Amino acid sequence: MSSKIGIYVDPEISQVLSEKYNILDCLEFKQFDLDFKWLENWLQANHRESFGADDRFVIVHFDCDFYWKGHGLNLNNFIEMWKYYDLPLYTILLYTNHMGISREVNDICKQYHKNDRPTVIETVINPLSYRLDQYTDISLGVDAIDIHSVCLMAGTPRSHRWATFNHLKDLYPEQIAMTLTGAKQ
Repeated sequence: MSSKIGIYVDPEISQVLSEKYNILDCLEFKQFDLDFKWLENWLQANHRESFGADDRFVIVHFDCDFYWKGHGLNLNNFIEMWKYYDLPLYTILLYTNHMGISREVNDICKQYHKNDRPTVIETVINPLSYRLDQYTDISLGVDAIDIHSVCLMAGTPRSHRWATFNHLKDLYPEQIAMTLTGAKQ
């Protein structure tokens, strides 16, 4: 089992996964977010002639993607690369804080047999929700912000973004304005 799983996955879930599956490796989605060459190298290194029924890779996914036609571009590209390097999709355990992404994964994988699709574990209780160490080197400079804005990524409904916008608009009605650019109304 990969010793990295405990870094990314809640300890109780890590224990259950390790008892049920042969965890081959674990990677965090952001490791290749801006460097798909890194992912290509990782996929090549993990390719084998055959996989056992219990072999799995834990892919730790966070809800941060760019959407086009209802799918996250990085998620779509990730799955396409996985298949390109001839790794079975069933070996993916997608551990995510993105509730509802299983529908997106199933839509992306609809051309593949239902037994060769990733297993999605959706949870809000995970280290992705509270790990601050990964962001300590970012200086936001909030005092230098001149104009506040919220990007709702029109075209893909995201209820939590609308809820945030509406909450801010209720709190600061004179400071919050909405501009629709290229959105279907």
